[in-house]
Amino acid sequence: EDENVLAVDKPASVPMHPCGSYHFNTLSALLRYELGRSENLKQVHRLDRLTSGLVLFAKNQKMARQLSEAIGAGKASKLYLARVIGQFPQRAPTNKKQFGEREEFGQKHKGESDAAASARMNDDTWRILFSNDLEVDIALSCLNHKDGVYACTPISQNSSAKPSKTRFRLLHYNKDDDTSILACEPKTGRTHQIRLHLQYLGHPIANDPCYGGQLNKQNQFPPYTRTNKISLSQNNQPETIIRTPGESDDALAIRCCRRCRFHVPEEDVPHAKFIWLHALRYSGPGWSYSTPLPDWASSSSTLWWHKLPPIEPTAENNKRARHAGGGCVFM
Repeated sequence: EDENVLAVDKPASVPMHPCGSYHFNTLSALLRYELGRSENLKQVHRLDRLTSGLVLFAKNQKMARQLSEAIGAGKASKLYLARVIGQFPQRAPTNKKQFGEREEFGQKHKGESDAAASARMNDDTWRILFSNDLEVDIALSCLNHKDGVYACTPISQNSSAKPSKTRFRLLHYNKDDDTSILACEPKTGRTHQIRLHLQYLGHPIANDPCYGGQLNKQNQFPPYTRTNKISLSQNNQPETIIRTPGESDDALAIRCCRRCRFHVPEEDVPHAKFIWLHALRYSGPGWSYSTPLPDWASSSSTLWWHKLPPIEPTAENNKRARHAGGGCVFM
């Protein structure tokens, strides 16, 4: 935190603002009611509920405008970490003629040079750069606004699709669980952009059930179970509230929960509480903020930390990065 900016390391599962069944347990409400930040903080950007990591709040209108303009105009660099299925980028699509068809990546023809093989295997939606980074350039479209479903769709197939571009770098491959840790640099800011581009490459985030990953016991909320009793604790004294005759689930929840007034789901459907995607660093002209590594990436960090894309080498950025301490965290 400094005189103009509040940097927060948002936990996964916490939405940015009240929405759906989340009324109190949101980042904006926690800042205001739990941490006493009652000033008019201005949200500069947002993260998905399932994504953890850096969120910036401006303390005044001037800084909000500067940060928003830098991010919106592409003058700010954004760095995320993701843990994906498979050895990246072995599953990348390689067929130029038919969208979506895949073959094994890296199979060179006899006598073919590396450059020729790369040009042949790229399918015009992604390319390998001189630094061995892989850049995806394919548009995204919304398939269902109500449910928030998006997909990679070439503009030639959907004129309303929006251009999007992300650069990926392999940091570490773990043979034990067949997952890769990647550095992800979105060059545009589309909804679910990193998740969709990784799914398109055949390497979805390993525990992202919405886009090709697997939901497991570690990243899901336990299913809701109907009951006639709810045990509460108030002033360290246990209390049991009994459902009154004919009382609905909604009425019982509203009566028991004094803060949230949440809506109880009708079905016992497990939901993901986090995915392996973390906003690690945002930097721009004269400023840089970052967070510590998430738990799922820290154990192997000594093997790949030096591979992270560097901050733009300007004196202003270096000064501000030291001032920020490499990580602003209070949650």
